[in-house]
Amino acid sequence: MKKVSAILLSSALVVGALGISLGKPIVKAEGATGKAAITKKWTKNNIAEGVKTRGSERTKVLVELAAPPTGVAAMNKSVATSQLSKQLTSQRDQVIKEAKNEVPSIHKSRIYSTVFSGFSATLQGQDVSKLAKIAGVKRIWPNTRYKTHLKESVPMIGAPDVWKRKDLKGSAINGKGMRVAVVDTGVDATHPDLKGKVIGGYDFVENDKTPQDEVREGHGTHVAGIISANGKLKGVAPGASILAYRVFDKNGFSFTEDILAAIERAVKEKADVINLSLGYSDNTTEDPTAIALDIAALKGTIPVVANGNDGENGNWTVTSPGTSREAISVGASTKGKSGKTATTASNTKQERVADFSSKGPVTGSWAIKPDVIAPGKDITSTVRNGKYDTLYGTSMATPHVAGAAALVKQAHPDWNVREIKAALANTATTLHDDKGKVYPAYVQGSGRIDIPKAIDTQTLIMPSNLSFGKLDHGPGTVQVQRKAAVENLAKTDKSYQVKAQLFNGNSNIKVEVPKSLTVKGNSKTDLNIGLQVGTSLPRGIYTGQIQLQDGKKTLKLPFTVLINPKDYPLIGYLAISPNPFSPNGDGIKDHAVLSWYLPTQIESLNLYATQLDKNGDPARKYTIFSKSNSKSGMSEQVWSGKDKNGKSLPDGIYEMKMTAKDQGREYDKGERSENKETPIIDRTAPTIKMASTFSSAKIKGSIQDLLLGPVPGQYGFSTMPIKVTWKKKGTKYKTWNSIPVTDNDKGKSVLPLSYSFKKGTFSKGTTKVWIRAVDDAGNERKKEIKITIK
Repeated sequence: MKKVSAILLSSALVVGALGISLGKPIVKAEGATGKAAITKKWTKNNIAEGVKTRGSERTKVLVELAAPPTGVAAMNKSVATSQLSKQLTSQRDQVIKEAKNEVPSIHKSRIYSTVFSGFSATLQGQDVSKLAKIAGVKRIWPNTRYKTHLKESVPMIGAPDVWKRKDLKGSAINGKGMRVAVVDTGVDATHPDLKGKVIGGYDFVENDKTPQDEVREGHGTHVAGIISANGKLKGVAPGASILAYRVFDKNGFSFTEDILAAIERAVKEKADVINLSLGYSDNTTEDPTAIALDIAALKGTIPVVANGNDGENGNWTVTSPGTSREAISVGASTKGKSGKTATTASNTKQERVADFSSKGPVTGSWAIKPDVIAPGKDITSTVRNGKYDTLYGTSMATPHVAGAAALVKQAHPDWNVREIKAALANTATTLHDDKGKVYPAYVQGSGRIDIPKAIDTQTLIMPSNLSFGKLDHGPGTVQVQRKAAVENLAKTDKSYQVKAQLFNGNSNIKVEVPKSLTVKGNSKTDLNIGLQVGTSLPRGIYTGQIQLQDGKKTLKLPFTVLINPKDYPLIGYLAISPNPFSPNGDGIKDHAVLSWYLPTQIESLNLYATQLDKNGDPARKYTIFSKSNSKSGMSEQVWSGKDKNGKSLPDGIYEMKMTAKDQGREYDKGERSENKETPIIDRTAPTIKMASTFSSAKIKGSIQDLLLGPVPGQYGFSTMPIKVTWKKKGTKYKTWNSIPVTDNDKGKSVLPLSYSFKKGTFSKGTTKVWIRAVDDAGNERKKEIKITIK
């Protein structure tokens, strides 16, 4: 079974046209933001990319229902939550009833109602299409596999200064009364620095109420310590309580169904903040976890998510659910060249964005991510068994922001999620690279958070950043307009000086903003921002910043505009299922389904498969297909293991690459992505080498198969893709019994087979026995042997 690429960081594409043309030529910029974009996600109906739809192999899926989750009532006060709950329950019960009739072998696992509408299930791939056709089923999603990523940082963001202050109740602003959910590997609640911190939670791995951290490096415990440790080490919000939700097993893996369940439970249990130091490899807003976080935010829980650790792979490396529109997505900062860790705002010249911190923008929506950054390099915190360790990653940066959000909410309990997000972003400290240049907004978001400033601000700008979308490259000038709401929280009127700053493309981009803006006390006013863009500029991402100055205080609103960038992924997704497969006409795994996702329409698309030799090196290359003018969105094609000329590819292990060409640029999914596909074509059954007769109840032999050996293991396939069983020959013997086979992780291509039958299995005399070997491609071989007992 091929492993799904996913990471624990420290896992409906909406394209709208919000741009308003101010002049000719009239060109709409791609991209959408705001509440309207969220509600659009509930309008599409199909099977999502990555869902297995062929063969008898059982697959995990998420079933989204047409009835919206009860959390959307937060967007429409005229709709009662109870009304939505009744509607959803009725539809879900009916769908499950019909599903059991249509697909008797389906197994329902978890149900969701608050942040996601539907249930998780396991069924055969060939039955997915039946499930999708049932009335009330909106979409079938893959149940994706996720994995974890990996004293001075707390003062850096100003937390100790805030602890000295008092909230409206006269308590120290240290997180007291705040409930922070940690969706992770669990938390070791016995750690001295976390004593009494864990007040609730759930273990979605063991399905019990003891979410103990059992991952070796203690990832969840480390995260919890950064948020609220209160002992030898002090977290950002040492007075906050922890709700621990374990979703990762001992190996650091999880599935979407458990992460969704944890988000749902955190919202129901009134978490103020939810920390997710995790991610999946897709850069898209159309993901169940990203959508769930959007709804969680509307319900009042502040989602804080790691942006990812793939920054060294360039732009567009932010991963879901860090792509969530409403969540606060977090990148990582680190100390500068001097090697010293900055501990005050005056030392910002020493701070840099960490090389590993993933970059935006988000494909399709072109949104700016991360939203903010926080310290994420060389962070010492609590780990299992009362110990401490120093880790790095956006997993470590994220709980800094989760703790900060808890402090801001304690100080301002009446602020909603968007206001808290804006406070942290508007007041963030802008960082510069080694050459003194401002990092682009899609690298640092609004900058490194500053908690005292976030709490002190009396003005908020929402949204906290602006994307002017993607424009086509070519001659001419395009004008696009956006607007932001400026909220004055003071009782008295405020007047602001408005300035615009461009960091690149100055000669051919003009920003139109008013010189000043006055907002009455306790009210909001729109700030209109126009962009005049000469689209003959070199293709790329252009960034700038709108500044509102109120005396000595400056609030910042970063923005971007894209001119058909050369580096954005023309191909967003590539997958094959089942894999391996066996196109030999026996009716078992004869075909595979190729699926891919394109953020935009492109001119040409090619798919190649290169056979690998016994050492894993490229040998012969085949063209699977060539297509012209491929439309945006998800596509599927059934593949029978042939090239574009109808010639069957030989058995072997292949490296699959998809290339795209559009407007003079090329893109290779295989080289750019960690999701490189490695299909295995295997039409040949395993070879069983064994004597035909045995004079005792102990047999010996060997098994050989294409799927054995070191190369499949290098590409993430099972190291034991063969199942060996036995049964007595004869029509009355129906049950096949297992014969254990192992290579002790040595990756051998020929495995020894040795098995001793239990005493009394055979009567005296000669018994005919079938030995059967079946590989993961569905190929089967049987050998008859005779066992004689004297």
